[in-house]
Amino acid sequence: MSYEVMLASDGSHIRIRVLKNVTGDLEIMFSGAAIEEARKYGLWKFLADVRGVRNVASALEQYRLGYDEMYRLALDRTSKIAILADVGDDSHDFVETILRNAGFMCRLFTDEPSALKWLEVERTA
Repeated sequence: MSYEVMLASDGSHIRIRVLKNVTGDLEIMFSGAAIEEARKYGLWKFLADVRGVRNVASALEQYRLGYDEMYRLALDRTSKIAILADVGDDSHDFVETILRNAGFMCRLFTDEPSALKWLEVERTA
């Protein structure tokens, strides 16, 4: 398997662990699985752990993810997405920018406690 999607042990968010370099197809697959899991619990907070892997998707694939696929997959507009990457790995920066520009609340982190704290804070307009 290229990824794992599960409810966090404390029930506060959907956890995605990506296990190989992120391609456009892989982004769509794990995003769809995470959104399906979120629907089961009515829980729209996500932690995407991409530590140890790089984003190798093209700029066009990342653009399509934010502007086409997230709408097709019906990602709830109230969602919060924390991306947890390695220090010094800037390969995930563009997907954060794309998702934010597409109107989704997304933020990139390099330490898990900060990402989890941000997810806890209720979303404001």
